[in-house]
Amino acid sequence: MVHTVRRCAAAAGFVVIVVAAGASAQEVGPTRDSLLAAWETAQREDPQTLRFEKIEAGRYAFATERFPFDGVVRVLNLVIDESTVEYPPSMVMGVVEADLEGVDDEFRRQHAYSIGLWQAANTLYFDADNGRWLTSAEWQRSMVDRYASPGWIARLAGSFWVIFLVIFVIVLWWITRRAGRQFKTATAAQDKALAEQERAIRLTEEALQISRDSNRLLSEILDAIKRGDRGAED
Repeated sequence: MVHTVRRCAAAAGFVVIVVAAGASAQEVGPTRDSLLAAWETAQREDPQTLRFEKIEAGRYAFATERFPFDGVVRVLNLVIDESTVEYPPSMVMGVVEADLEGVDDEFRRQHAYSIGLWQAANTLYFDADNGRWLTSAEWQRSMVDRYASPGWIARLAGSFWVIFLVIFVIVLWWITRRAGRQFKTATAAQDKALAEQERAIRLTEEALQISRDSNRLLSEILDAIKRGDRGAED
């Protein structure tokens, strides 16, 4: 008995630990540290990056083929926009505000498009379903996979027709039931009206019979009176 209780307690403790671990894993959300780490990974894995090495906190040696630059990139700020969580598929946007040290306005003007592409890659999206940051390209691919899949469209269309059929059947049943109630009410009212009409006919016939009897009695009384008057004259 004691061993059974111990085994049950151990099993319950294991379940509690697993549930707690799962809950902790689900509670992991977007953080500034994870955003910076994801951005560093994206910079290193960019095919056009020639060199990306951390010098100190917030400063990196950076060289790229995207535009003629071989110098230092400095992280100015990390921004997590929680307001985007309201939009499907519940992804939070994070922006790494970074600057190329030593670059003047003329250089920025000459390479505005390529620098703009690099800065666009500094925007990442936190996928709450998988608990990780996605680059812009990964986010776009996830959107295509999520909403352009024929299977998704087919499931949506199938669900729509099933829901429509169920609603149609319910409405038809309700209309039929209501029509049945109305028919019963109308039939009952018609039967009542016929009964009232028959009763009125009977009352009329009885009244006519009473009237005929009264007239006959009155006629007999008048005849008797007339015979009495003639007898008295004779």
